[in-house]
Amino acid sequence: MSRPLIVCDCDEVLLHMVAPFRDWLGDSQGVTFAMKSNNFSDAMRWTESGEAVEPAEIWRLLRAFFESEMHRQMPIDGAVEAMGELAERADIVILTNLIDAHRDLRQAQLGAHGIAARVFTNQGPKGPALQAIIAEYEPSHTIFIHALPQHHQSARETIGEITTLHLCGEPLLAPHIDCAHAAGHADARIDSWAEALPWLHAQLDRLTPSHRRQAGDRQAGQRPRHRARRPGGARLRADDPCPAGGRRPARPRRTGGEAGRLRRLHPRFLRPAQGGERRLGADG
Repeated sequence: MSRPLIVCDCDEVLLHMVAPFRDWLGDSQGVTFAMKSNNFSDAMRWTESGEAVEPAEIWRLLRAFFESEMHRQMPIDGAVEAMGELAERADIVILTNLIDAHRDLRQAQLGAHGIAARVFTNQGPKGPALQAIIAEYEPSHTIFIHALPQHHQSARETIGEITTLHLCGEPLLAPHIDCAHAAGHADARIDSWAEALPWLHAQLDRLTPSHRRQAGDRQAGQRPRHRARRPGGARLRADDPCPAGGRRPARPRRTGGEAGRLRRLHPRFLRPAQGGERRLGADG
């Protein structure tokens, strides 16, 4: 029998992007970055004058960040450990919105952090790319994890049988994005891996017969290891509302040898939008 498949986003699910970009702007570019929505255009102002940064200049800064500063992107708290644990039960691939030429660079970046997974690149809504990946792997079931709600909508509109988790592990961004669970496009909204990992194990127990048997064995012999609970002890359900507050702080930035290994990596944070215009913002 085929294994389950987990298709996971990268930026703000596995690696921080907004926070290191903000720090770099303030440290060396004379730009103050204050995230009040999911729109980069509204977030960036010249520190000296207080004027908004022009769109062309925003694109220049984004290009410069990914050409020289990608080593600043560090893992979301708990992401590396979660990927390692889930890989024992399911195939894992990464679906990231980068140009195809940067696929190998992103895979090397994740590998340097200890996440060994095949990387697929995409431009635009992720539903069609997700459908193609599922057709290739022919899994027993698919779980889709993403930071941004529009890609959950694309997945739901493109694929029938799928489990989706809306997870945005960046505290600077999470409060400002719409909730895919509230919109009916995700089965849950959980913004920390400490809470998301038990929920994902519960989905695998529920969806995979062999793992349901293993879960029953665990319950017969000892307290179950993986039980999805909210803080305070309440069980997580697919119809739970989105979490309010209580998001975990960003993991402290690491420096030294680990960061040095990533200085040669520079995938750009750009993609063409519909109509040939470029969009500003983290679209994962």
